[in-house]
Amino acid sequence: MVEALILVAAAVLAAGIYSLLARRRRETDAARAYLQGFRYILSDEPDAALEQLTRAVEVDARTLETYFALGALFRRTGEHERAVRLHQNMLLKTDLAPRLRLQIELELALDFQRAGMLERAAEIYERVTETEPGWREALLRLRQVYEEQRNFARAAETQARLVERCDGTRAILAHLLAEAALAEEDSGLAARFAERAASVDAESGHASFALGMVRLGQGRAKEAVAALKRCCELEPELAPRAAEPLVEAAGAGRAVSFFNSRLSAADHPATRVALARCLRHAGRVEEATAQLRRALDLDPRYVEARLTLGRALLGSSMGDEARRELERLLAAFSTQESGFACRTCGHGYGELQFRCTRCLNWDTVRRVAAAAPEER
Repeated sequence: MVEALILVAAAVLAAGIYSLLARRRRETDAARAYLQGFRYILSDEPDAALEQLTRAVEVDARTLETYFALGALFRRTGEHERAVRLHQNMLLKTDLAPRLRLQIELELALDFQRAGMLERAAEIYERVTETEPGWREALLRLRQVYEEQRNFARAAETQARLVERCDGTRAILAHLLAEAALAEEDSGLAARFAERAASVDAESGHASFALGMVRLGQGRAKEAVAALKRCCELEPELAPRAAEPLVEAAGAGRAVSFFNSRLSAADHPATRVALARCLRHAGRVEEATAQLRRALDLDPRYVEARLTLGRALLGSSMGDEARRELERLLAAFSTQESGFACRTCGHGYGELQFRCTRCLNWDTVRRVAAAAPEER
């Protein structure tokens, strides 16, 4: 009996030792292939490198993170084709855990996205989100692809999924619905987008602007005026964009009165630019130029104020004096700083943008603070 127990214990021990040695041998082989792969990378032999690195892939998150870093390096240096081949080769392994396979597919979709192959990227992102409906990273990237394609209706659908499943931001959903409304040619569908945007975020100036523009297109002037006025109250920076639609819907006189009332509440350079545009429509050019000069006193970086002043001067009867001032304005404009900048990446803009086109973030573009008088 004792001898039998000894034999069983010896067999178990032998099996354990064999398993350990086999595992170490596999690890050694993988490490050897891994190092060889990087040697090929250093010698600029990408195909051989990918073959060796693929051979080294194990179902080990630590190893895969290194491959993901390598793919990110390829993307960063613009070698998108190498990144695609790396991730496609990784997907050739049949023993990958489902979650790891999805992670690799996500990286592959990002390769296509960075390479500008947006349809391929969207296809993979959609497949990943069908398998993992609540994966926030995949949904976020899918939304960004649709934004780059200017397919704001699909982007809004994706953001709605983020809101429902991942606590996404309703303000971004309102922005996307507003953009979809402004881009939609079908007036009925545009109205539904705009109405939903306003209901999703009642404090969104963007949504109110979209609703006003849609109502104006439908010939519903009274509703257009109400929405455009609310947009200027919620987001003063939108006042210059709303000025001419307000003139169209309400008439120049009523638009001038509205913006004068806004200035009584708060002196804002954008409101003065909007007022100037309305005054020009009313034929009151000298008053318009005075408002624009006051806007530039408040903020010398306001590019839109300079452009509007230039147009006002061109349309005035000031003769040579107007032309000389316009020349000075244009000379200043050629070296003018951007009036707005993204708080995340610092990219500059001449007017308010709701989405930064560089870092793809929403609601990060803000007006740059005006310089103090002594700094000007």
